Amino acid sequence: MSFSKYQVFLKAVELSNLTRAAEALGYTQSGISHIISSLESEWGFPLFKRSKAGVSLTPEGLRVLPVIQELANWDERLSQTVTAIQGLEVGLIRVAAAISVTIHWLPPAIKRFKDLHPGIEFELRNGDYPSCIRWAEEGQVDFSISVPPEPGRLEVLPVKKDLLLPVLPKNHPLCAESVVSLARFAEEPFILPGEGLRYGVGAIFNRAGIRPNIKFSSSSDYTTIAMVESELGVSILPELMLRGFEDRVAILSFEESYFRPLSIILRSFSESSPAAQSFIRFFKQTLL
Repeated sequence: MSFSKYQVFLKAVELSNLTRAAEALGYTQSGISHIISSLESEWGFPLFKRSKAGVSLTPEGLRVLPVIQELANWDERLSQTVTAIQGLEVGLIRVAAAISVTIHWLPPAIKRFKDLHPGIEFELRNGDYPSCIRWAEEGQVDFSISVPPEPGRLEVLPVKKDLLLPVLPKNHPLCAESVVSLARFAEEPFILPGEGLRYGVGAIFNRAGIRPNIKFSSSSDYTTIAMVESELGVSILPELMLRGFEDRVAILSFEESYFRPLSIILRSFSESSPAAQSFIRFFKQTLL
């Protein structure tokens, strides 16, 4: 079977829409539908459930997804290895990270890397910590930059610690102080980041045995900043995310320093594509 059929399947899964998958891959709508139908006929079971909203995987489709994703990863690795032997440098590197990392860290690193290796292309995804961890675990990306997952699930390469800081409305009474305790801060109406109490900000409160006064939650750091600016509450955000927002919100310090330990997470560095391995080494060096 042509490997292009696997690519069609994976793009349809990614976009949840056959029309958008056809546009992304340069196929016609009928061409995409024919390829999916031929796969379903060949394997003897339906892969997608169709609806007006798009397509979603059937239970059978969910079972074959990780196998096809694995085949796609090895096909990309094989292609890059062959071209490296031939003296060429081509390939695709798929990276997932929080929005602050994709804004401040990745673009300059990618620019310098592509100056050295112009044949390498990049595909970036933004996501919260659980999504980035899941995408790395499922092989949907070559690696993610995230807080580390639970030990043993993935290979973890520490990158850098990002300071976590208290963020308040400009006219908040606590702004009279430059330093605040976590316990005092937790008494204020709190806007919880989208990853909840398990990762990053939530882990600070869990380690201290403190329950914040949660009034709102937000899946976007940008939305959190806007809510703080509108005096709906206070929050805690990474220093990296707060760059450029100093005139919109008040940024204090905690009595004790708290960090989010950002790491590169992937299934196996040794089994990654040559391009991904090269960029990982380069990226870590740029942050030293």
